Amino acid sequence: MSDYLVNLSSNKTARFLVRKLGLPVPLPQPLDRAFNPWAMQPLQGKTVFFCSGSGALLPDLVAGSLLRMGA
Repeated sequence: MSDYLVNLSSNKTARFLVRKLGLPVPLPQPLDRAFNPWAMQPLQGKTVFFCSGSGALLPDLVAGSLLRMGA
């Protein structure tokens, strides 16, 4: 989705008009973006939900990766 729509979504008047007109245009909420190209622990301070089914082969590997990323 282009940054134009993200910028438009921060405009309260635009959101009101899109809602009132019933347009099928999604107006996304701005996402937190990194300011640097790489972060040591990009998930630090974030809430992470991970679940796996019984018999899953990778939950320990994924859990370890999430811990190293700061989750």
